[in-house]
Amino acid sequence: MLPAPRTIDPAETPTCVWAAPAAHAGTFTLGVARLGPADPGTLLQEAHAALLAAHPELTGARPCGPPRAGVLNSAFSPDHVVDDGRLLAGDTAGLSNPFTGEGISYATQSGVLAAPSSPRSDAPCCYLRASPT
Repeated sequence: MLPAPRTIDPAETPTCVWAAPAAHAGTFTLGVARLGPADPGTLLQEAHAALLAAHPELTGARPCGPPRAGVLNSAFSPDHVVDDGRLLAGDTAGLSNPFTGEGISYATQSGVLAAPSSPRSDAPCCYLRASPT
């Protein structure tokens, strides 16, 4: 979900906001990415406000832990997708959009492509496919 830009200024930094189910029932992970320096707490508050505006049923949602921040790697290079014998996927492989910070679809796609090379590639897997309309 991308919040609408606050201004029509083409120099405004794009922001990518996402929410995904978490490990514990009734919880979710809220993430936000912005190009350039920013205060993680402020970004998370903005993301929370955007999420509540889009989904008022989540009004009671509260953080269940401290915010975590880090740098998104968007420096993908086919020569650098293996590290110490491990195949990298998602943002560890540099698969995030350098303009928006979005990377969930890249992470999912690269994980699906990497799975058959796993030593446990015979483990049961579940793939979601879009049905043709």
